[in-house]
Amino acid sequence: MKNSSGPTTPLPPYPPTGEVPAYESLEEIILDLWEYCLYLEYEYYKTNNKEILFQFTFCIGLIQYWEDIYFSIGGRNAFGVHF
Repeated sequence: MKNSSGPTTPLPPYPPTGEVPAYESLEEIILDLWEYCLYLEYEYYKTNNKEILFQFTFCIGLIQYWEDIYFSIGGRNAFGVHF
């Protein structure tokens, strides 16, 4: 069977020259998103603006996405979490 996707290109150097990564770990991304969700929740409580509610819902989806990635790669304490 022939590979139809073609050759892959090499990855760029990490980090790109002169740039610093915005985050050092997935945990930082998740925590920042949770903080943003808390802010959106408070703003929705104050204003009852439906647009803020949509942003909140989208942000929760992003948190679930990044947490799924974190747990799928065996993140720290991933197997010690009990619900």
